[in-house]
Amino acid sequence: MNSVNNLELGKQQVLDFHVNIQTWFNGTANDKEALLNAIVGTFNKSFVMTNGDGNSVTYQNFEEWLSTVYGKFPTRVIEVKNLEGYSTFAHVVVNYIEMQQTDEVRTERESSAVFTIEEGEAMWFHLIERWVK
Repeated sequence: MNSVNNLELGKQQVLDFHVNIQTWFNGTANDKEALLNAIVGTFNKSFVMTNGDGNSVTYQNFEEWLSTVYGKFPTRVIEVKNLEGYSTFAHVVVNYIEMQQTDEVRTERESSAVFTIEEGEAMWFHLIERWVK
């Protein structure tokens, strides 16, 4: 697969993840187990995130946290915009802006995600977030 297609795989992974995580936060999955598998199945087991507060979160931390937030934010809406990036034969970097609205509380963060290409799929490998608002 060429690097242009890999970039599209990475961008689509960002979009799909945010649809899935919003459904998870809202607690509106038709099949909770299938949704959980759709989320965690897109992460490399070596995944690490540096969140907007500068804290590191491993794949294991992320997986444990997920179980505590199903349906916890029933009104949360997530929007992703300004996706751009770069790719090679083996990885993809996608930068984007993510906005989350929960009732009157709105947050905005800039994110940079690194994906590895594994068997034709973009797998989350590293994510760095920084608060914008």
